Amino acid sequence: MLFACRDFTNGMDTHYIHVVIYGNTEWNNNIKFRDILNENEDIMKEYEDLKMQLANEYPKDRVTYTSMKAGFIQRIMSGYKQNYVSFDLQPSHIEYNLFCYK
Repeated sequence: MLFACRDFTNGMDTHYIHVVIYGNTEWNNNIKFRDILNENEDIMKEYEDLKMQLANEYPKDRVTYTSMKAGFIQRIMSGYKQNYVSFDLQPSHIEYNLFCYK
């Protein structure tokens, strides 16, 4: 589940809270990807640059932004096959928390 906080004045999401089940595939993949980024400065910088580029290109389009990151994430994760299971990287459910706005 993904909760999005929105700046309604500017019509864009400002931050996200992902809720996943501890120990399931999505949890393990997220933790593994985090660890890979923390252990590899070059990969972390490449991912940061990609995210900044996509944020500039798609500031109001979360689905496209996420889709465009998917290939990078899958490429990096496929190099670390241990405990990695491919899964859908599309946001399947977004709830806007109306108590979190600017």
